[in-house]
Amino acid sequence: MSFSLREEKELSDFFRPLLNKIESISLVNWSASDIREKFGKQSLNQILESKELFYMQACSPLTLVLKDYMEKESVSSVLVVEELFDFRYGDFGLHFGLEFDFLDSSFFVHFKELKNVEVGKGSYVSDQSRVRTEQVLRFNGVLDPDKNLFENGRSILGSLKYFDLDKQVNRMISHNSNPDVYARSLSYINSGFGISFLK
Repeated sequence: MSFSLREEKELSDFFRPLLNKIESISLVNWSASDIREKFGKQSLNQILESKELFYMQACSPLTLVLKDYMEKESVSSVLVVEELFDFRYGDFGLHFGLEFDFLDSSFFVHFKELKNVEVGKGSYVSDQSRVRTEQVLRFNGVLDPDKNLFENGRSILGSLKYFDLDKQVNRMISHNSNPDVYARSLSYINSGFGISFLK
């Protein structure tokens, strides 16, 4: 579905200040022990206090922060959890987004890649050819800022069919053991957030 010029402008004007605030959170490299200890286990308040996240698979904590910032601007949202098969790794993973109403229409937003924020119309859909969607789950409850995403979404966790957090952590540690991986990511990490519209 196409966006009108007014929709693109007003959505950009809404998200740009929020993303500028998120820029204060650094995407950094973690040691293997930090990945095991902290990945997926930081609450919203811990993220906002530490102001740092692991640079890999940052969509879940960034989504938590964006949801909080949107709600402070009186725009409520539904947390979307996509369970997927990633052809790059031959394994299952999760991706996160938010569905929300704005300008009398329904939209979704997600961190498509490190600093690429994508907005679409209607209910969340994935447009990434490198993954196959297994199922899309939605969490309508209130998020406790002192609990991590998985503690908040226990009802969702019980509905996951394939995802294994320990396997994902081990895969990231293995992938990150090559220093070139982080070095290649620096240009994206150091760039500002871009906003694109799914057409």
